[in-house]
Amino acid sequence: MRFGITSVENGPEAAKMGYDYLEVNASNLSKLSEQEFETALEQIRQCGLPAESSNVLFHDIDLLTDEGMARVESYLRDTLGRLQRIGVKLVVFGSGSARRKPEDMPFIEGWKRLREVTRMIGMIAGEHGMEVAVEPLCRAETNLINTVTEGAMLAAAVDLPNVWVLADSYHMFKDDEPMEHLRTVGRLNHVHVALREGRCYPTYAEGQMRLFMNELRAIGYEGRVTIEASSRCFAYEGPLALQVLRNL
Repeated sequence: MRFGITSVENGPEAAKMGYDYLEVNASNLSKLSEQEFETALEQIRQCGLPAESSNVLFHDIDLLTDEGMARVESYLRDTLGRLQRIGVKLVVFGSGSARRKPEDMPFIEGWKRLREVTRMIGMIAGEHGMEVAVEPLCRAETNLINTVTEGAMLAAAVDLPNVWVLADSYHMFKDDEPMEHLRTVGRLNHVHVALREGRCYPTYAEGQMRLFMNELRAIGYEGRVTIEASSRCFAYEGPLALQVLRNL
């Protein structure tokens, strides 16, 4: 497995600690002016880690509404174009509030719209040589695609070779999702990790994280694992978490 972080500012330290890559925030990059983006691009290039993946694809678009769906293609072409310039190879589609189904929308209509949006993400990402990882999120954050198995079903319904599903330990822990779902799905194209309490760096080998990592190894997962978590002191927690994850 290869391990990454989400903070550009910690890149130089993380590179010295032995981390492998950086995961950047797509929606933050999309909001920048061209001059601001060029500055951010140079900071990323100088941080010591390659920016191989991205998260938070959408922020202020209600994807399943008529207005939101009309904005998606233009937004994706601009944003994924920037991510390609950075070197991103995999785009995470989480964005729970953006993909939330309106309460008055029938479930099947919401599902169909989400499938359409996910297919568009996959097609445009494919044009840029990128994979897409559908991210299941806990029920507190969204009302569609809450489990790894549901994420795999959405990816299967989209039926594009570059679209599959990730597993996020924090979201699985929050909703008490069975770890067996990882074996049910059988393969993943990305992973996020954080402890359940406080969504913190995994600086100790607690039971749930051990089970999660055991299941990843059981299905032969050897891909990227991003620590998507808060840190009070990265200089202390960064190397500890890396050691814990490698030893689990």
